[in-house]
Amino acid sequence: MKNRILSLFLAVLFVLALSVSALAEESPVRDNAPFVGRWSLDVADYPGFAEEGLTQGIITLELKADGTGCTYYEDMMTSTYGYMFYMNYYVAVTPDGEAESSFYTLSEDGMTLTLTDIGGTWELAYHKVTEE
Repeated sequence: MKNRILSLFLAVLFVLALSVSALAEESPVRDNAPFVGRWSLDVADYPGFAEEGLTQGIITLELKADGTGCTYYEDMMTSTYGYMFYMNYYVAVTPDGEAESSFYTLSEDGMTLTLTDIGGTWELAYHKVTEE
């Protein structure tokens, strides 16, 4: 419940930040440019996926410059969403308004995007595959 409330709060912040960022010279909303492209991870490297019945395969995030994204499992699209990087949060909002948020870090070389849930129970490191 706490994570759901935090996700909703971050989704509202997302909308407000986009509105205010047009007026402000400096915005806490990050430029999408360093994140645009395809990011993948091998499910076998994360035992937590086994609980969902996934023991092998590749999950890919495709983040576009316009703030939209898609997730693929073994090249099959599994979801679409809008996204933003706000301060140290990654926020994804599905077409039906469901928001998910996590902490993010981007490696110095820009090739590893690590997402960690708000509660700190999981961490996923995606590696950049291509740039758009």
